[in-house]
Amino acid sequence: MIKNISKKIIITAIMSVFILAVFFEIAKRVPLAPGTDGQVQTSVFNNGFFDTNLNKANKAEPMVTFSEVQTIIVTHMNQTFATPDARDTSMQAALATLIGTKRIAIETADDLYNFSTSVSYNWVNTANYANYFYYKTVSYLLDQDYALVSDIDYSDMRAKTFNPIG
Repeated sequence: MIKNISKKIIITAIMSVFILAVFFEIAKRVPLAPGTDGQVQTSVFNNGFFDTNLNKANKAEPMVTFSEVQTIIVTHMNQTFATPDARDTSMQAALATLIGTKRIAIETADDLYNFSTSVSYNWVNTANYANYFYYKTVSYLLDQDYALVSDIDYSDMRAKTFNPIG
């Protein structure tokens, strides 16, 4: 019986040493060299090299915010036009004037949600066979360049589910 207990203690000690050796080997591989701005880099993503306090004044390039794009879309969708095609053409032209050659900045979870509804078949309406697909506007929006300019936690949106794109 003493042999069995001593065998278990020896096996447990050997396993503990092995586990500690593996742990320390992994820990040695984590880079801990100072970064270019004096911050310590770790294997955990902490966004140490990305300025999270962006505003229009310190962006590297002028961008259009998606909230500006959304304002044009909502305005056109709430206006009366002779035909849905006339609304589509007017909306696409207004977006082209606003955006030009700039990239579109997506800053919040609301922007992501609004992007997904802006390029969906039903926009914000429930599915219906009578809905008009704003092909020109959707095609134009999908052809643009976008930039995520901050960390976005989509769990803030709760029940507003992101519509699949494509």
